[in-house]
Amino acid sequence: MKRKWKILIGVVLLILVAGGAVGGYKYSQRGIVTVQTGKVVRQDLAAIVTASGEIKPRNYINIGSNTMGPAKIVDIYVKEGDRVRRNQVVAKLDSIQAQADTAAQKAAVNSALADSAASEAAVNAADDNTRTAEASLERSKADLDRAKVDFQRSEALFKEKLVAKQDYDQKKSALDAAQAL
Repeated sequence: MKRKWKILIGVVLLILVAGGAVGGYKYSQRGIVTVQTGKVVRQDLAAIVTASGEIKPRNYINIGSNTMGPAKIVDIYVKEGDRVRRNQVVAKLDSIQAQADTAAQKAAVNSALADSAASEAAVNAADDNTRTAEASLERSKADLDRAKVDFQRSEALFKEKLVAKQDYDQKKSALDAAQAL
């Protein structure tokens, strides 16, 4: 039985050595390309290559604009396949909508300025009216004080019978009128 084991181990080792030799040969031949050679002859080459697929760029770039809605392209500054840099202008868009928006905003600002000026004028007019009313009040107080003094003088003179009843009544009426204001 020992002899059978020795033969079996020998066969396995022989198979392993043969497999290693074939693997080493294949490994050493992996970079070698077989080339066909032929005699040089002048002739037309007819070869058709057909393939289906998709060509994809290395980088995808999204180009956008600051317009609201579609805008007409007025000028294009680059051709297909040109290299472009960051922030380079590649096309000019029609700016009618942007100009209209700008004009509308300027009109709104001017309207707000006009409203502000009108409000300021109204405040100034109210201040003037207040000052006029204050001056009128001061004049009325002065007239009341004068009417009181005149009436007191006329009353004293009337009690001493130095002034007529008509003058006394006029001074009293003037005092009453001044107090009514």
